Amino acid sequence: MNRRYHKLFCVFALAAVTLAALLYYPPLAGGTQPVGGELLLSGTLADGKLNVNTATAEQLQLLPGIGAEKAHAIVEYREEQGAFASIEALMQVRGIGSAIFEDIKTEICV
Repeated sequence: MNRRYHKLFCVFALAAVTLAALLYYPPLAGGTQPVGGELLLSGTLADGKLNVNTATAEQLQLLPGIGAEKAHAIVEYREEQGAFASIEALMQVRGIGSAIFEDIKTEICV
């Protein structure tokens, strides 16, 4: 393969890899990319929001004011009581008050 065709091949190969990455990891709201695509692959995103009915404890910890203990409480509540009917129902979880809810309400969905 001569040098000219080799360069052309490299350009097309790089373009194909870039396109594949964009299709696999589409940008989230604000243009950010999920690390490893785990949020997109687990189906917890809807319009760039975290679904509190399907999110894991680790994903819930990405929300402001939600640490390991509160994330575990959300998952435990959801397992015992069933899916949240609305985002406001999240305030029924021990440790989630109106202040925390106000901080996260624009980042979550059901």
